[in-house]
Amino acid sequence: MIEQKKGQINKIIYQQTVYYGGEHRLYPSILQLFHLLDEILKLNCTTDSIHIIPFYRSVARGGFQEEFDIGCFYIECREEVTQEEIDNFPLEQRYWTNPDDEYRILSDYISDDDMKRSQFLCRKNDVESFQAGILTYKQFLLERGIPQMMKWLDRFYQLTAEELPYGYFCFEIWSD
Repeated sequence: MIEQKKGQINKIIYQQTVYYGGEHRLYPSILQLFHLLDEILKLNCTTDSIHIIPFYRSVARGGFQEEFDIGCFYIECREEVTQEEIDNFPLEQRYWTNPDDEYRILSDYISDDDMKRSQFLCRKNDVESFQAGILTYKQFLLERGIPQMMKWLDRFYQLTAEELPYGYFCFEIWSD
């Protein structure tokens, strides 16, 4: 059973991503994701954190699903945080910087600027920064996130023009 957490933002995320009495999770399309984020923006408040993980699901080739680290969104709000912590936060989220790491390939797809447009830390009462992070992520997905994920799919799956319509991007959303 998926529990609904306290707070206005958590309530909206729960209502739009959980169904059948809390037993199943819905993975919204990009249009549904943008609608959900717009609803969050209207609330004029923050929450402890929101984490969004993009996926590509396809029925082509017998069906597959690819989870993308290159288009994730994470925003965290803390009571006490320094400007230095806020500034350093996006690049501290990179876990693939070790040259021997098997995830090192991610550096071919995720720039430092990408991290600054998808990973945010703000003060708990700073609604403006929280909203700016969400708006920046939406723009990032359109300008760079989705195109980079398509490059990844092309490199590792070589989907043909005939196979592409049988798949779609969707998003897993978690909040506290």
